[in-house]
Amino acid sequence: MTRGAAVSLAWALVAAVAMGDLWVSLRPPLEPVPAPVMQAAKEALESARSPGTLIVHSPLLGVAEVAALGDLAARPDLPPPAARARRRVLLLDRAEVSMGGFGRKGEVSPLGSGLVLRRFEPSGDGSGQVVVYDLTDALTPNTLTIERPAGKPVSRCRAARAEGGFACPGQAEWLHTAPRQLRIDGADQRCSWAHPSTGAAVVFTIPPPPPPPEGYVLQLRVRSALTDDAVRLTGDGSSVKTRVLQGGRRLGQVVRSNAVGWAEGKYLLGAEGSIRLEVTSVRDGRRHHCLDVQILEIQEEQG
Repeated sequence: MTRGAAVSLAWALVAAVAMGDLWVSLRPPLEPVPAPVMQAAKEALESARSPGTLIVHSPLLGVAEVAALGDLAARPDLPPPAARARRRVLLLDRAEVSMGGFGRKGEVSPLGSGLVLRRFEPSGDGSGQVVVYDLTDALTPNTLTIERPAGKPVSRCRAARAEGGFACPGQAEWLHTAPRQLRIDGADQRCSWAHPSTGAAVVFTIPPPPPPPEGYVLQLRVRSALTDDAVRLTGDGSSVKTRVLQGGRRLGQVVRSNAVGWAEGKYLLGAEGSIRLEVTSVRDGRRHHCLDVQILEIQEEQG
């Protein structure tokens, strides 16, 4: 690109931003959404969502309006294309000025006072797979328990942390669960903090998934990783094991040795029973470990 072309492109970007700011400033002010309508919107979202559904709200909703959504994990930004391809999305939107970027209108349900609920099915990425549950997006006060030894609960991790996630009363600070962005295999990756503890089982419980549509089966994908620094700075670091069970039936085990990168296991799920992930290690020294866990609806012939 020539210098002149680069300058022209820069001015074009400046002009586009300026036009966007002008449009916002000239747009008629939107009336605040009454509290009862926001409460009804929250109930509609809770009723419509299923495990794995992404919830998005219009960036034109104010702080007080968003606060009415409570603990719903709603975000004001457009999910990336890969997420929209494989995840269902619920958008709490302003009817007067719709949030753009989805590429289609979606199914619309009016909620009152200029508020609508838009539903978007996965656009598809050719894989025939849909994510119906993601552990990192679905952490709750009932997800993590510390058992010492395995089978004997000593702490239920329900204490909210200022940094996000949930702490385990009576346990070390690093025994908690929370969404994290960690350096794994040379890249920043999002996952659920799952540090093991010597002599204990760090247990994640996933509620029973809904049955899949006809022609589909449910596949559990469990990925386990240590941070790059944990591997490189601890030459004799112990392996971390994640035992996978459903309804008391053992499905398998994912073992992350002291090496950079992900270890992965895939398991077909039955029709009933909660899923239990038991994270253990012989020695917990610098075992900065996390899990990336999803339940996928996949076409039956792929299972």
